[in-house]
Amino acid sequence: MKLTHLPSEFQEALRINRRVRGDSHPEVGQTLENIANSYADLGETGNARKAFEESLRVRTVALGPDHPDVGGTAYDLATLVADANDFPAAIRYGRRALDIYRHAYPREHPDIALVLNMLGYWELRVGQLEVADQHLSEALGMRAHLVGDQDPSYGSSLLTLGSLRIQQQRFSEALLLAQ
Repeated sequence: MKLTHLPSEFQEALRINRRVRGDSHPEVGQTLENIANSYADLGETGNARKAFEESLRVRTVALGPDHPDVGGTAYDLATLVADANDFPAAIRYGRRALDIYRHAYPREHPDIALVLNMLGYWELRVGQLEVADQHLSEALGMRAHLVGDQDPSYGSSLLTLGSLRIQQQRFSEALLLAQ
């Protein structure tokens, strides 16, 4: 993978990690993720996406397909592409993160709730209302149990579910959620 406009320190770190550890080592995946985040911070979405995709590939090989760090990279990639309005890709990567987290974590976990909420939002954006409803309802219930109804993350789930109810023209339910 050729990354452009990469600061020399990142180029050197990646080169050293690959030389010392090999191309499929977790540290190489972490370095690539750091590079991806730096590109994202600079607004270089194309380069960030390439680096995240390479990090995801390396971490999957190095850690196994069900490792929570692989899920984290998939989720980070999902949010990047969602910010670029590529919701089908965001949903694909988000579902991968969700599958990994469901395998790796207890039934109710904050990371699962986060991914469910974001998946529901992205599905809402592309008109997948039925599956969005399932994901958002599950996220809301999980957050109510994990953090309570005074936590901002609960409010985020409530707001997104209310938006879905409006899209579904279920206005009385949306009003109840707003109270």
